[in-house]
Amino acid sequence: KKSTFIRLAARLGLDFFVSVLHILHKRFQMLFDSSSSGTTSLSATGFVTFYTHEAATIAACAQLTHKPNALEIFVAPEPRDIIWKNANIHKDIRRGKEVSANIFLFFGIIFWSIPLAAIQAFAKA
Repeated sequence: KKSTFIRLAARLGLDFFVSVLHILHKRFQMLFDSSSSGTTSLSATGFVTFYTHEAATIAACAQLTHKPNALEIFVAPEPRDIIWKNANIHKDIRRGKEVSANIFLFFGIIFWSIPLAAIQAFAKA
């Protein structure tokens, strides 16, 4: 009778463990699907530290998902070169700010160089 009880308890424990793993797998899959579609507020930036150049190269070249362009993988700059408070900014916001800055820089160069060239032309004349 003891062996039947132990077998039943072991079987129930194994079923419970398998069901918990199944539930966790569903949740992780749902989290990954939602983060790759951009519907959650997860950070768009992640950092991984490798101790050898070979490991970093292999990881940078590895295919991490079956969905094309779901993840962008780059070799990170040195930690001292990163502004850590800006690391959590979403890439679309970062690109928008970059485009705005480039537009202002373009107009600044144009509106600065025209008067400067005119002043130099009058100074030489």
